[in-house]
Amino acid sequence: MYRERPVQWFGGAVAIAAAMVLPIPVQATAVTAIDEFVITRSGITSSLLGTYEGRQVFYRDSFGDGTPPPSAGSFFNGTTGTYNVLGSYPAGAELGGKLGMDSSLGGPFINAIGAGRTLQRSVLPTDADPLTQAGLKETFHTFSVFGLFDLTIPPVRGDGYGIAVNDGGPLGSTESIDFFVRREMNDSLVIRLQEQDFLNSVVNTLELDSLLIPTGADQIELQLQRADLETGALIASYRFWDDGTAMSPSFTTMSATADFFTNSGWARGVFFAVEAVKAVPEPSTLPLLLLGGAGLFAVTRQRRRVDTA
Repeated sequence: MYRERPVQWFGGAVAIAAAMVLPIPVQATAVTAIDEFVITRSGITSSLLGTYEGRQVFYRDSFGDGTPPPSAGSFFNGTTGTYNVLGSYPAGAELGGKLGMDSSLGGPFINAIGAGRTLQRSVLPTDADPLTQAGLKETFHTFSVFGLFDLTIPPVRGDGYGIAVNDGGPLGSTESIDFFVRREMNDSLVIRLQEQDFLNSVVNTLELDSLLIPTGADQIELQLQRADLETGALIASYRFWDDGTAMSPSFTTMSATADFFTNSGWARGVFFAVEAVKAVPEPSTLPLLLLGGAGLFAVTRQRRRVDTA
């Protein structure tokens, strides 16, 4: 019995040390539904899709055909769009005029500072020739991107959902302005405006508004707007909805603006759900894990010898 204790102590101590060093994976999934994705734009005399917020509709997806992305909505002239999708949407994700979103179904993504994410993203690819008046162009257009989402609470740090304006396609983008509901790393719930500069490996947090939910609100609408043709500034604003009706005719506008068109002369609208990559053991901790397992095996073996003695 005396000789058993050092073995037990060694095995137990190593196992406890391994448990303390190794990160514990956490289930992180941002789940919501998008009800409406709308882009308005200048330069349209009469849109077949009418107006939204007093402006001609360039593109609208009401998610009513039952077919999830890459199937998309319609442009102002009646043509149908197609999304570039990172990740996937299962059959049945588009139902009842909404598209269900789940960040766990996203694809691997590296943000501008090299941090890993799981991202379920749909980008609407519009014309990228800066000399034409098609698409969303720095030289020719003011525009707004709207996303109306079911108001769900991101459960884990790093989870979020929202809209973006970027210059990307299947191969990625050089810049992205992201506007989304997020649980921050300090557990606070916010509406976040950030800029990602992929060429210079920078993520700038421009503004964080606390997510203060009015009584009865069940949806949140996010807007990124280029209001002035003389500048690339994007204005971020939001408002809450209750049972299919906006709770205010006006949006709450963030004080900070985001500078776009720094690298490209075109823009594209995006909606997404994102989560931080789940923790995995670092290579340096794996030997400790194996050592801990060996220690526990030694304890079990020594106990068996004592029991049979």
